[in-house]
Amino acid sequence: MRFQSKTGRQYFPDQFLPLLEESNLMNLASVWIFEQALEQLKKWRESLPGLRVSVNFSFVQLDECLDAIIRLVKESGLPPKSVGIEIIETVRVDEVESAPVLTRTCKEAGIEISIDDFGTG
Repeated sequence: MRFQSKTGRQYFPDQFLPLLEESNLMNLASVWIFEQALEQLKKWRESLPGLRVSVNFSFVQLDECLDAIIRLVKESGLPPKSVGIEIIETVRVDEVESAPVLTRTCKEAGIEISIDDFGTG
């Protein structure tokens, strides 16, 4: 993922993610990105009906944004199985007390969870 400014300059995640975290805008940006991914998926599925998309979240972000994620999936009209959440390895899953509840809640909502780059970090 890259951010392109109005001037055409591209910014890479290692440049803009720390700014989002420092300004406490990470969750807001993450929910917006998820919403944009759903909108794009709806367009793509017109031609490719079986297509699915996954969006990266840390466990902390997922914990803080899960209600919004589930609401957006419901509002999108997309089948929940067409949307996945990839957990990035910022912390060990067993270090997050809410992990069992988060995974169960996603499963109940029909949203798949996977571990991004499992075993590389």
